[in-house]
Amino acid sequence: MLSRVTFTHLKNLLQFLEGESEKRNGLNIGNKMKCRMCSYSKVFRIENPQSPTMNANTAAVTGIMRIGGGFSNMEEFFSALNIPSTSKKTFIKEHEKLSDAWEVTALKEIESAVSEERSLAIQRGDVDSEGIPLLKVVVDGSWDKRSYKTNYALYVISRHNLIDKFI
Repeated sequence: MLSRVTFTHLKNLLQFLEGESEKRNGLNIGNKMKCRMCSYSKVFRIENPQSPTMNANTAAVTGIMRIGGGFSNMEEFFSALNIPSTSKKTFIKEHEKLSDAWEVTALKEIESAVSEERSLAIQRGDVDSEGIPLLKVVVDGSWDKRSYKTNYALYVISRHNLIDKFI
């Protein structure tokens, strides 16, 4: 039974394992171990590839993007922690995947805000002669030039008669 395995038992088992190789995919590392007694080999990974949670590569790139950094910032950060960083290719792949997801989410939020404002305008009677809701929208934007093949446009929409939402 697993619950009866003691440190001594585990230590005795581990003495028969030897490392064969290491496979890296960014921050996801797999170590191939082989039993000296029966030659059975197995790859032990740092994270479960079938896990529904965000993988280490995606989480690292998300964190760097959230603070406005890029690949060189991530490399420097991991260097300070003495952790090998992802390759630039892996960073760009994750960055593009995240940028696309964030854009989809932002558009959904904008559509939701417009729908809510439309309903509120109709309730208030703010419609023109053809029954089209009149919405007051103030848009402010900026352009980020420090992106990696993605030019971000940031829009702040101020909604009339509601608490402001920033998208």
